[in-house]
Amino acid sequence: MTLQLRLAGIISDALSSGEGERVTGVITEVVERNVVLVRTPNGVIRARNYSLPARVNLPVVVEWQNSAWVVTDIDHLAMPTLGDAHYVAWHHDAHEFAREGGGDDVVWSRKEQYTPLMVAPTTPPSLRVRVFPSTVIDSNLQVRELYSTFILDLEPFYGETTRYAVITLDVDACWPRVDVYEHAPAIAPGVVPLAMVRLRPGVSEIGWGDILDIRELPPTLTAIALSRVEEAARQLRSIRRISATGAVSLYDATDAGLLSALSEASSGDRVITPTASFTADITVASGVTLDFSNSSFSGTISGGGVVINFQR
Repeated sequence: MTLQLRLAGIISDALSSGEGERVTGVITEVVERNVVLVRTPNGVIRARNYSLPARVNLPVVVEWQNSAWVVTDIDHLAMPTLGDAHYVAWHHDAHEFAREGGGDDVVWSRKEQYTPLMVAPTTPPSLRVRVFPSTVIDSNLQVRELYSTFILDLEPFYGETTRYAVITLDVDACWPRVDVYEHAPAIAPGVVPLAMVRLRPGVSEIGWGDILDIRELPPTLTAIALSRVEEAARQLRSIRRISATGAVSLYDATDAGLLSALSEASSGDRVITPTASFTADITVASGVTLDFSNSSFSGTISGGGVVINFQR
């Protein structure tokens, strides 16, 4: 039926009796951006819409302007109560960066506009700060949730000189933590950095000027990667005892660590050393394989186990 009406010329930029003529109607269809069909007492007309959202069934006022029907307002008689809806025209693409057909009024949002895991002053300001809730991903790639705004009391960390409180999130515990530094704050591997708060002696409140936002957005995957890199590096620096089931135990790359690994090894275990030097007198039990890899060794070896890559 709609197609037939259009072919008959009924739905069109219909002629009007004069500039400024106004009629009321209801939006029935969205034709394209900024163009809608409006059902009026005189029939269905095509109207330009720059003022309101293109919402079907929205009662509107249309006016004849510059040889075209234009939506100018809500029909407040038909819709006396607006409710909770926001009646603003679709225009978000004008605020988007590098968007074809938009982007002529780009909005640059500060980090404070992105609230998940944000550290903010309390209301009213105090020597406490708020940590806003969010979801995070722990080191096992499980989704965790900080359910509500968390309050951190920083008053106990103040001293006679300016200090720096680094607030991070332990992704596995899903819990904020505070580390205080006198100078050169640092971020430990495996945590999500949130903020650095300047603790100035003699103040009675923490404001926005005291908080440096150090969140990385998105916030958690980098921290997980750092923790895994650190774990991999620790394994490369350590003596590894790999059991027959594949379980890995780590030991310091020292004579004492080598003796501990061999004493705890059982048949089927494999002990692998990193690049290091060992001088202890060792016993390799039967069924145990000791791989010296690139290590040098100057002690003595006993027992019925297997020793490979041995060099002095």
